[in-house]
Amino acid sequence: MAVKFVSFTTFVDPLFWDELGMRKLNDWKLDEQPHSITATYCNQDPGTSSTRLSISFDAFLVKSEWNKNVVSVNGSVLAVNTHETFKNLDRKQILCSTAQKVKKCIESLDWLQKPSLLNTFYLTVYPDLKKYTFRYWNCIPALLYPQAVRMLSNPTQLSAELASLIQVFIALHHNEPFLLVGKTPTPLSSILSNNFEWSNDIHVVYPDPSTLAAVPGWPLRNLLAAIAYVRKDLRNAKFVCYRSGGVPSVIIHLGWETDENLSTAAVGWERVKGSLSPAFIDLRGSLDPLKLMEFSAELNLRLIRWRLVPNINLQRFASLKCLILGAGTLGCNVARSLLGWGVKNFTFVDNARISYSNVVRQSLFGFVDAANGGKLKAVTAAEGLRKINPLINAEGVCMKIPMPGHSVSEQEEKEVERAVKYLEDLIKQHDVTFLLLDSREARWLPTLIATFHSKLAISVALGFDCFVVIRHGVSDDETSEDSEQSRSDLNIVPGSQLGCYFCNDVTAPGNSSVDRTMDQQCTVSRAGISLAASGAAVELFAAVAQHPKLGGSPARLGENDESTTVLGATPHQIRSFLSRFTQMTPAVKRFERCVACGAAVQAAYRSDGFQFLLKVFNSPVYLELVSGLDQLQATATEMDLREFDDNESVSSI
Repeated sequence: MAVKFVSFTTFVDPLFWDELGMRKLNDWKLDEQPHSITATYCNQDPGTSSTRLSISFDAFLVKSEWNKNVVSVNGSVLAVNTHETFKNLDRKQILCSTAQKVKKCIESLDWLQKPSLLNTFYLTVYPDLKKYTFRYWNCIPALLYPQAVRMLSNPTQLSAELASLIQVFIALHHNEPFLLVGKTPTPLSSILSNNFEWSNDIHVVYPDPSTLAAVPGWPLRNLLAAIAYVRKDLRNAKFVCYRSGGVPSVIIHLGWETDENLSTAAVGWERVKGSLSPAFIDLRGSLDPLKLMEFSAELNLRLIRWRLVPNINLQRFASLKCLILGAGTLGCNVARSLLGWGVKNFTFVDNARISYSNVVRQSLFGFVDAANGGKLKAVTAAEGLRKINPLINAEGVCMKIPMPGHSVSEQEEKEVERAVKYLEDLIKQHDVTFLLLDSREARWLPTLIATFHSKLAISVALGFDCFVVIRHGVSDDETSEDSEQSRSDLNIVPGSQLGCYFCNDVTAPGNSSVDRTMDQQCTVSRAGISLAASGAAVELFAAVAQHPKLGGSPARLGENDESTTVLGATPHQIRSFLSRFTQMTPAVKRFERCVACGAAVQAAYRSDGFQFLLKVFNSPVYLELVSGLDQLQATATEMDLREFDDNESVSSI
């Protein structure tokens, strides 16, 4: 009677899909070449289950150890880029080429030394990483050789004594098939020996994964083809389908007709619910939501590396710590955009509470946040970021930043000193500080401290229909390479020589909140300008972050060089004018008498510390004395007087 074989059902560990997705996203990208993987099957599955070929999370690892009752199968996986490609794969050619490998293994006699080479598979996959769904179809080839295979007698159950012997022998052979001559194990290679005669007491023993007692498993098909090919004199043989689980082991006696030529005619595409069609799995409901969030949040970033910017360093964004001073309109929008670049570490600093007028412009707040007097902006902004992505680190600090012109009484000195120390510690602990504060004087102390500790700072300021984004120069020793480059190209300004937010000022910042009308107290600007300014600031940060020197990246006085980083230029400033819809990127060198980054001011802070700051808080004029701006102002006044004398002098009559 004709013999049937139990085909495999591919069982894929969900963690394998996770690993395949990561490799496709990060390593293979658009590549559509097959990659080696390893599957396993065992001979101890219960009769209630299907005959499984298992692909586990570690399928991509090379396995050198063997496990009891587990057989390894080497195969390939092909992950294609589109569903159309998956549907249009030449599956006939895939089956033929995979069967050709088995045929070559048989003809070369390699299988006699390693019989597991007779089993292989070719897994085709379309991973939709955006939806986290996978379509797959596995090909497990079985040669249609020899012809007219039939069962010569009914299967007989293995005796307990012989089963015990085989259990020992199959472990000695590391789950590989072998010959049992009487009760003596013999390597398969002995069938080629000239003095080896095939007798009735010879059995071919192999670990059988079938979960049906009377039906052999899929691996017997290629094992039978190999034996029939190398021993063309044989027309029948006995096989021991050894199972170590609940399904009994049996002896089957097969007969066949032998052809001279071994062809690649084969079957092997897996059936799903009885039909030849691919399988589909949606993992969104079974995965940890946090893990799915982490993968999805990084998906668009990693896709950038496929063809647009292959060399972008995404880890740089994830590792940087960002300090956001000001959790208002700019602070919320900058933080949201930084999330898109994969930044994971945030600290907000603000001392205000949320009002109803804030929520329409400040994207991390809602109506309920403004109720009952309003929640603290810094704390609520951090909570808002964590609601968007629970995997990030975000903290909010409620603190008022001391400012020039905002006098400090004796009773307040200790508290202000603690605030200065805390702000300094925050700036030192972070890689970049965003100055997104409401007033000019509020930016002075962070600018001074960031320069003092060689930390990158980026300021954003809004007008009604214009904005400026400026990255402050990083006070660091200029390398010989920077010096040589700036001398050879006079248009290049090294990062250590770039000016700060205050380098164009000729007066010290003072208390700008005094005698302000309501339209001057609020941020009155065109509705979209904060989004444009925030986007420009974050993209400037992104480009600078890709430069090996970070804040030390150079800028150009003339037209920007788009090849400065993988994301393009690293300008010093971005100035935009919405009334004309124009933008310019000037570069300004550090002003030696700057009230924030100038050498004299930095030296005064280094020597006198808080006492210097205290004098500035109480009298901004002191800052002009230290920086030398008073001398500059006096010189300018003298020049004006001289000009007046020359033009207006008359002769006495």
